Amino acid sequence: MKVMHIIAAGAFIAGALTLSGCGGSKKAAKAQPAPTPAAAPAYPGCDADMHCASHGQVCVSGSCKQCRDHGQCASMGPCGRCEANACVKVAGCCATDTDCGGGRCRGGKCR
Repeated sequence: MKVMHIIAAGAFIAGALTLSGCGGSKKAAKAQPAPTPAAAPAYPGCDADMHCASHGQVCVSGSCKQCRDHGQCASMGPCGRCEANACVKVAGCCATDTDCGGGRCRGGKCR
């Protein structure tokens, strides 16, 4: 049994040496370094929303802006709208009487 192990081990080593020489005269491919991700543009420049997220903004045409649509102005309540990429309060709009400076809020408008 011991002889079989020695023969098997010898065959394994011979096979390994033969395989290590594979490839003939071809040179081994040189390992290429992994590509590095492109650096984010300097604020307020951007390529994607993630470049503006730390400022609570979105990327619009390569520049960080407050909003791209009305949904991004939700923090202003029902009166917040996105106009020219900035969140603004719609004039005369209200959510409660306190938004009307002494008037009353009825149906979203100060009266």
